[in-house]
Order: sequence, then C-alpha cells, then structure tokens
Amino acid sequence: YTIQLTINSKVLKEKEHRLIKLFVITLVLAFIVSIIWALILVRRITNPLQNFTRRLEILQTRSIINIEYNTNTLEFKNLFKQFNVIVNLMRDNEKSLMASEQRFYLAMKGSNDGLWDWNIDTGEIYLSPRWKGMLGYEDNEIKNNMESISKLVHTSDLEATSKLLNDYVAGITNVYECEFRMLHKNGSLINILSRGLAVRTNNGQANRIVGTNIDITNRKKQEEKLIEMNASLEQRVEERTKEIESKNNELIKANEVADSASKAKSLFLANMSHEIRTPMNGVIGLTDLVLKTELDSKQQQYLEKIKISSSNLMHILNDILDISKIEAGKLEIENIKFDIVKMTKDVIGIHEVNAQD
Repeated sequence: YTIQLTINSKVLKEKEHRLIKLFVITLVLAFIVSIIWALILVRRITNPLQNFTRRLEILQTRSIINIEYNTNTLEFKNLFKQFNVIVNLMRDNEKSLMASEQRFYLAMKGSNDGLWDWNIDTGEIYLSPRWKGMLGYEDNEIKNNMESISKLVHTSDLEATSKLLNDYVAGITNVYECEFRMLHKNGSLINILSRGLAVRTNNGQANRIVGTNIDITNRKKQEEKLIEMNASLEQRVEERTKEIESKNNELIKANEVADSASKAKSLFLANMSHEIRTPMNGVIGLTDLVLKTELDSKQQQYLEKIKISSSNLMHILNDILDISKIEAGKLEIENIKFDIVKMTKDVIGIHEVNAQD
C-alpha cells in the first residue's frame, strides 16, 4: 500500500515567508540589542578614559586636580585611585616646593646677595638680576656667560680668582670662597665676596656649582678706616709712651735732686743741732752751778727762768732732730708723764718779764 500526503504549495510558501520574516525580525532585534549593549559598554569604558585623558591634559597646565570617577570596573577603580594618590603627592610636593622657593626668594632678597649657577657640563650660566644689579646693570644688559663675567672682574684679580675656582672644581680645595674686585657700570670698583658649593658625581667630578656674590665694599672701607685708625692710634701711643718715659725720667731726676736736698737738709739740721746743743749744755750747766751759790731771791728767780728757757731750747733742738728721724722713718713715740700745772707756771714765768715791760 502506498500513502501519499499532498500539501498545497501555497500553504508551504506562506509558512516559509512567515519563518523568514520572523528570522529577519529576530536578527534585526538582536543587532539592535547588540548595538545598544555595545554603546553602553563603550560609554562605560570610554567615559572614564576620556575623563582620565582630560585630567592628564589639565596636568600639563600645572593645575593638579583629582579624578572624579563612577565606574564598576575594578581595573578602572584601581587605576583612578592610584592616579588620585599620585595627584595628592604631586600637590603636596608642589606646595612644599612653592614654600621652599618662597623661603629661598625671601632669604635671597633679605640678604641682598647675587645668585649665580654654573652648569659645568653644558657651560650654561645663570646670573640673577640682583647679581647684575649690584654692578649697576639691568638684567638684560649682561649676557649669562663666562666671558661677560671675565670682562667685569678687575684684571689684577682675574688670574687669582680663576685659579681658586678651577682648584675647587678639580677637587684640590674643599671650599670656594674668594674676594675680588669688579667694575661697576659707573666706572668705580666694588669689592665682592663670592662663595659657592659644587654638586659632584659619585666619582667626585663637579658638574654644577651654585653660589652667591656679596657686595663688601662698605666693609672694606670700614676695615681700611680701622687700619688707619689703628696705625694712628699706635703712633699716638708710641708718642705718648715716649712722652711718659721722658716725664718719668724728669721725675726720677727731680726725685733724686729732692732726695739729695732732703739728705743735705737732714745733715745740716743734725750738724746744726749738735753745734747748738754743745753751748746750750754749757749754759744749762753754768746756770745750775750759779744757782748753787748764795743769791738773793730775785737773782735766783732770773736764773731759774734762764734754766727753763735753756731746757725748752734743748727740747726744740731735739724736735729738730726728730724731723730727720721722721724723714728717715725711724721716729719713735715716747710716753712721758708731765705736770701740767708746773708746765703752765714755767710758761707764764718765761713770758712774765716781757709782759711786764
């Protein structure tokens, strides 16, 4: 037996068209969905990268800012996070650098020093405006090269100055410090103190030197004045010393003359007192002898007055001798008892006759 199924071709064609139409619609929808997902993915990937690129472009203008990111991609999160860490470090370093530069600027301005920087490898030299200003020049009037510096250094100081600098660069000396004269724009000479510090490689070769120039003209003038004052003072001291020595010699001679005169006077007083004491002792002795004879009361009174006066004269002679002892430093003080009533009566008796006259 044979079974034959017969389907109308029109029906088959309708089914086929439907399937093709459905397939096309499905394919178009899939393509559209793919494009949408591709756009979403591209946006999620490119937007952070574009933001990152813009921040890098901003960095070129020295404006350091952080990246604001909103992404779920772990790699991008880590990338942007590390970038922000670097940005923060750069910002801190920039602040420190700006503060350091400001301190350096204020220090240089306050010290009024001229800065110079010599790159030995390239031969480039930087001369600060103050370096040129202390010579009377504007910044654009002097070229930053060694030839310009050599022309301004005094010819008498150029050789010695160059040798000191070359010795320091070669490592022969450990310190560069040099005083020399430079020509000012107005034709005068100013004294300069130059100091520098070399930057050296591991093998000790200098590839850069940075230093300062200081105008010490006023200090030099003060030193010259001080030297002149010291010389003048030394001369005056020498003259005064000679004058004092001359006065001392005159005083020594005068002292010697005074000593001779004092000795002569002492010798004269001693001789005179001895010469007077001898006859006075005779007067006193004869008076004592006469008083032992028979005398009336008036004669006895007169003789006693003579004896008292003679004794007083002997005391005066002893006092004269005491002057010599005082000058010789040999005077001794004696403690002698006396009757003040008797002494008063004796004084009255001596002057009684003159008083009656």
